[in-house]
Amino acid sequence: MKQNVHEQCLLHLHERIKELEASIADARLSSQSDTKSSAGDKHETGRAMAQLEIEKQQASLGNLIGMLAILQRIDPQRANERVGEGALVRTDRGLYYIAVGLGRVSVNGQKVVVISPQAPLAALFKGTSVGGTASYNGVDHTLIQIA
Repeated sequence: MKQNVHEQCLLHLHERIKELEASIADARLSSQSDTKSSAGDKHETGRAMAQLEIEKQQASLGNLIGMLAILQRIDPQRANERVGEGALVRTDRGLYYIAVGLGRVSVNGQKVVVISPQAPLAALFKGTSVGGTASYNGVDHTLIQIA
């Protein structure tokens, strides 16, 4: 299961990166093809706004590429005995993959929450073994299995 979750995360990130790269390329093309109108200030404002949007998308792209690098260094074949980066954690409340902050993904019809090691729940569970518990937002989570 852990291998499938890892592969789904990689696929999800590759798709998001591809979409963002296409969006940046479209925004650049649109910005460059704008013809200067007689209303020069309006034109310059539009170009400046387009440039800000491109910069925002480039920052997002940088974050996604960083997440991809983290995922690529995780070995999904490695068994974890304690909660930490690369661990697939089953609790009485759900299934969590400690890797990067992707949110919910579906793997073989099962919901998996992909969180970073710095996420509050992952931090509470860090170093915990099977049978351990952590309370987050007033809700107790009991570790059932770690892979």
